[in-house]
Amino acid sequence: MHKNKILILGANSDIAKQLLLKLSKESSEFILLTRNTIELDLFINKNNLNKKLIEIHQIDLFDTKAFIQILDNIKNFPNIIICAIGELINSNLDINFEKSIINKMIESNYTYPAKNLELISQYLIKHNVQNSSIIGISSVAGLRGKKSNYEYGAAKSAFTTYLSGLRNKLYKNNIRKGNKHVKEYLFGLQQWIEEKAKEEQEKANSETINESIMLRWKKIAGIL
Repeated sequence: MHKNKILILGANSDIAKQLLLKLSKESSEFILLTRNTIELDLFINKNNLNKKLIEIHQIDLFDTKAFIQILDNIKNFPNIIICAIGELINSNLDINFEKSIINKMIESNYTYPAKNLELISQYLIKHNVQNSSIIGISSVAGLRGKKSNYEYGAAKSAFTTYLSGLRNKLYKNNIRKGNKHVKEYLFGLQQWIEEKAKEEQEKANSETINESIMLRWKKIAGIL
């Protein structure tokens, strides 16, 4: 009996690969969607993962029709859906040249992740799937506007807000059951908490970070 059946969108990303390594230790089944199946297959072979539990589909996740077809052909819909689609593109370029890059940044980090999860949510509602959790990989970059990557941060901020709205939508449609829900994971969040706590500690001229300061920033971040 397998513990979980997991669908990963953007399975060739670094964070998706690390999740694959960790979750494969729990005898989970996987459906992996990626454009680059060769690179993903090399990773699976290198780490001696059980191929019998892994199903890989080559797909450009910008292709809506192909994505819908994959969803329709899945037997026993996964109980965990992880969206790891996203790309950080170098934006330190002349603004006149950046227009297409900004569009790609928004599409990669917000438009298509949100579009694909919306298709999944429609599937869950249509088929009355009651036991699936959706996890969206966002970023702490969406919590602040840094001059080095504010376009990326803006797209991630939009995706995080989308996930919050999706959670409310599926709750209203009775998809949430027990601990099943929509959850956003902000990559880099712990580092952000530590930076904020350190800033506050420095303003207070303290040599060490008070535990209460750390707890307060964790509450602000929403992880307590």
